[in-house]
Amino acid sequence: MAFTIIRHHVVNDQATTQQTHVAGHSLDIGRGTGNALWLDDLHVSLRHAVIEYADGCYVIKDLESTRGTYVNHRSVRMGPLADGDVVQIGGYSLRLRLSASDSPLTIEVRREGAEEGAEGLVPASYLARYRLAESFFTQRRLTIWGLGFVVGGAIILLLLGDISLGTKVWHASTILAPGEVSPAHQFIGHQCVQCHADTWRVPSAGVCTTCHTGLMHQVDQPFTPECVSCHREHRSDHKALATIEDQFCVQCHADLRTAGGHAPQFATHIRGFNDGHPEFSVVVQGQNEPQSARVKLSDKAALRDTSAIKLNHQVHLTPERIKKVTGKTLTCANCHKMDTQGAYMLPIDYTEHCSQCHPLEFDERFPGQFVDHGIQPEGIQEFLKNNFFTPRCLELARMLQPSSPAGGAEAGRRPGQGPPTPREPQAATPTSVMQCRDQGVREAQKRLYAGGKQSVCGLCHTLEDPSPGSQLPTVIRPEVPVRWFTHAKFEHQAHIRATTAKATAESKNPCEHCHRPDLAASKSTQTSDVLLPGIASCQECHSSAGGASMQCVTCHQYHKHNVRRSL
Repeated sequence: MAFTIIRHHVVNDQATTQQTHVAGHSLDIGRGTGNALWLDDLHVSLRHAVIEYADGCYVIKDLESTRGTYVNHRSVRMGPLADGDVVQIGGYSLRLRLSASDSPLTIEVRREGAEEGAEGLVPASYLARYRLAESFFTQRRLTIWGLGFVVGGAIILLLLGDISLGTKVWHASTILAPGEVSPAHQFIGHQCVQCHADTWRVPSAGVCTTCHTGLMHQVDQPFTPECVSCHREHRSDHKALATIEDQFCVQCHADLRTAGGHAPQFATHIRGFNDGHPEFSVVVQGQNEPQSARVKLSDKAALRDTSAIKLNHQVHLTPERIKKVTGKTLTCANCHKMDTQGAYMLPIDYTEHCSQCHPLEFDERFPGQFVDHGIQPEGIQEFLKNNFFTPRCLELARMLQPSSPAGGAEAGRRPGQGPPTPREPQAATPTSVMQCRDQGVREAQKRLYAGGKQSVCGLCHTLEDPSPGSQLPTVIRPEVPVRWFTHAKFEHQAHIRATTAKATAESKNPCEHCHRPDLAASKSTQTSDVLLPGIASCQECHSSAGGASMQCVTCHQYHKHNVRRSL
């Protein structure tokens, strides 16, 4: 890879052009003479920036310069470069030309403002021309003395170690440090070498990943910024290292590109939550299918909850209907409860939330007895046989045994007792006991799995026809999402506090203030309804007028964590 540098000069009102080729994968830029692209301007640092070619993309990095590096009039610490971009460094403008991602980068260098003087001229010494003595305190001497004082003082501090003054003790590393470490790194104390392996250099990504393992973003990102380019340690405000200003996110997402050059999966021009941010999207997965898709909340045709569960919110939240069963009314908070941190909702649990109104009764002859929830019909069948119908039929068989050999089968029955019911065996034989047991189990299964509203299990679950060789249906396991936005940060408790007062004044359920005003839970009759608030609902508060925070890191995290869909 190579760089082509084209300099445009104006000397004595004559425009000249000088072209230079630089080989290699990086181009150093600065005021120092050791840089491949030398910019003679006091506003340019000695080592100001570097352009590197990596992973099929040109990237510019600011080397902690004093005045900063700008791409298309936007300050950047690190960012990708493309054809037509203009880089501003000091008084210079660098226009980039790139025909393809793997072709050499051409840089046109122009100096803005005043005309340049002739190159190679030695500044005149007017003091020498008039035989005047130069001052003893020259700029060069003061610089050398100042540097020697700083270096010498630092060496003395390191040699002395701790310095005591009255009742206060300073450690040498504390004095030399630019500021206290963040609360998350307080355990490091003064062991600076744990992060600063190289003296006077910022920690590398390898040092950070020693503790913070598994850090990554998108695999298609054009470049991977250094950790310290976003996470600024030793700040006086003691903010969390994860508190990142929007400029670090916008420097890529304002013009999002990919390493392979294909179309990005996400929105490509986002400058803020109220400037280019798209509608929220969720992952919709087909029931028992591996394929899934991202669907926007505004796409009502494709947006659906595919969980194999039957739930009618309107029935549960209608006071007149639900009160007939439970004797009390229900609200969202009866079933949707927050975790201990007040952030996310806990999964719905049958025993805690459903069993009171939907007991799994299987036979009126066993009042107060229920089948266990969560097991398939085969397990329920064995449960019924072993725990209920086999003992009952054996007990009936003993009752039907004749009291004497001459008494016959009827002698064992009490006076006034009618003939045996069809459910009870006519004689105490192993075959009759098994027939009694099997008949009772079949009637219980019919009540549990029969179609229609009378089905105990089918009321809430989807039942699949029996598989070949089996007489029992299969209860499809519901894939109920615990979290729809798996990579977003959220806190329910904070939002409930902010909306409760307004909801009370309007006599509304505080949950419905955010959850789809156009499709409130109290009106939803379909299980497929996704009752999530769209971006317009959030922008009512998270805006300059609403006053709530609208930084990217309020909801998003840069590093991608392995979050799977929980059941």
